[in-house]
Amino acid sequence: MKRVTYFNPSDRRRRRFGGMIVELLVAMILLGTIVSTLMPLLMWVQAERRSSGLRQFAQQEVANTMEAISLAAWDDLTTEALSQRTLRAEANQVLKQARLEIAVKPEAEPVPARQVTVTLSWQNAAGDSVAPVRLTEWFYQTGGRP
Repeated sequence: MKRVTYFNPSDRRRRRFGGMIVELLVAMILLGTIVSTLMPLLMWVQAERRSSGLRQFAQQEVANTMEAISLAAWDDLTTEALSQRTLRAEANQVLKQARLEIAVKPEAEPVPARQVTVTLSWQNAAGDSVAPVRLTEWFYQTGGRP
């Protein structure tokens, strides 16, 4: 005798619904793994971007200081006279523990010249010292020997 089975649509839905839950669970696990892997990378990128912005700000501050020094008279290009220069208030707010150092090294031969070095150092948010920004420029006395 032949056995007759009747098709019940609710059985098929029940099996498909269980498959969808498993697929959804697998997708959520994969998505969670991807997000947890990318989060440290995104945090590192944000920290590097912040650090790069601070370094660019410091470079601009040193360049502005050197430009102001270039306007000084020859006799004012001494370590004592230039050490009185200070950073702008904005630079002190942006760069934590900012310290500006200006050094002048005189040279007599072959022509009278002075090497002026402006160095700006600061600390990062963690309190660690950051590699300083340094700019060196040579100034020559006008009317000196050729």
